[in-house]
Amino acid sequence: EKYHAYNIILLTHYYLTPDGKIADRNAGYGDFSPLDIFEKLVKRQKNIKFVVSGHVVSSAYKIDKLENGNTVYQLLQDYQHEDSGGGYIRLLKFDVDKGIVQAEMYSPFYDKVKQDSSKFTLEGIEFLKVEN
Repeated sequence: EKYHAYNIILLTHYYLTPDGKIADRNAGYGDFSPLDIFEKLVKRQKNIKFVVSGHVVSSAYKIDKLENGNTVYQLLQDYQHEDSGGGYIRLLKFDVDKGIVQAEMYSPFYDKVKQDSSKFTLEGIEFLKVEN
């Protein structure tokens, strides 16, 4: 709550399942399930804009419009088992003024972007503007 005027990106090891649902079990990591994290933290803080996770070999995203008026964008990416991982990393390009985020998986090993469902654009994002 101290940083209520800032946009928050929450990183966690395990959160979304391959079909884009919030997992209800913790898969042996930590004391809380991803659903607990959603209920006890994500839903309660209006400035959490993104939740990014991995653990399961897949790519998915889920967008939730919460009762508090916030929209949270939840992203899963994990290519560790495909071609020995191929060195793929998630790149997110933010345009805060236009409310756009472009997402893609890039491999510096192959110097290429994956051309699959992991490449997408999110529009209409209402970022908080921090006053200096």
